[in-house]
Amino acid sequence: MKQERMETLLEATNGIRDKYIEEAANTKPARPRWLGITAAAAAVLIILIGSVLLLPARDTAGEYLPIFAIRAYAQDGQPIQLHKVGETTCLASESSELFPGKQTYTFEISITDPLGNRPDLEGIAFECTKGNRYYQPGQVYEQFCVQWVEEDGFYGYRITGWCEKSDSFDVTIRNRDGIILYQKSLWIRFDGEYDVKVYTSYVYEEGLSTEALMAKMFDSGQDYTYHFRYSSSLFGSYDTYIRQCGGFKELEQRPDAASLLLRRWLAEMEASEVRFVSVEGSGLIGQLLSQDVYWDQLSDKEIALIESYGMPRRSSSSQPSLPSDEDDYIFITSPNTP
Repeated sequence: MKQERMETLLEATNGIRDKYIEEAANTKPARPRWLGITAAAAAVLIILIGSVLLLPARDTAGEYLPIFAIRAYAQDGQPIQLHKVGETTCLASESSELFPGKQTYTFEISITDPLGNRPDLEGIAFECTKGNRYYQPGQVYEQFCVQWVEEDGFYGYRITGWCEKSDSFDVTIRNRDGIILYQKSLWIRFDGEYDVKVYTSYVYEEGLSTEALMAKMFDSGQDYTYHFRYSSSLFGSYDTYIRQCGGFKELEQRPDAASLLLRRWLAEMEASEVRFVSVEGSGLIGQLLSQDVYWDQLSDKEIALIESYGMPRRSSSSQPSLPSDEDDYIFITSPNTP
């Protein structure tokens, strides 16, 4: 029976699906529109987002900071950098005038070019979110504050906060087209001392094939349950993925994405011993496949193949949207600082 399903899938995804895949293999993905950036500035931006090994200004301990590095401080006071998904470390807890009487944690996000200078990043937005709330630099909230900092060779944002048990936040750099160029989500736990874990980490790479993009999103240890927990529905969590997780907006623009998602979904269903009640409830790939942007691209044969597994699509999805008010964005070229 499984072999028959596989043969049916291959037959259903021939023709136009193969055409898309061939086009994707022979055509370089369209470049995002860098609004207001000259060719020279665009080249600088590619260096920024594509090479974490380039060395800008030194930090206070005499070590170089990679581009868009997130720096924290260990319990012994030494600076540490958070790079990879799954990284964990113990943080120094300290006092802060922002939150008198509280033990606080601190993170710093560098925004410099390889020479330690601030590049021209017109139209590029910095966002810091907790759950579905955007935090404006320069404002002190009950347990959290984002500040623009320029001192001791450091140029970027400083995040200071405290919690009683746990906390979490996302740092995102995106362009005006909604493409995420850089993103990290951090989870902080407090039990007399602070521990931090990197749940997702993403850096934009130009020229990736759709299969390579999917491998980066789904096969690199990214933990999207952190974002799913803030949503009231499966389709609501997709909106969160689009706004806060790298790769999801890019994937929507790929004409072969629906076919490749279907192939992944089929492989998962054939390997699973669990019987799901709906496509959108059958895991992350099924959740994506159920979105209008992908479902509407499926052929009748492909939809019939999905339905043969006894998993209907329960409801249509609403199209996610980025914040419409420009005040929700904090543009790097005009930070909200005194």
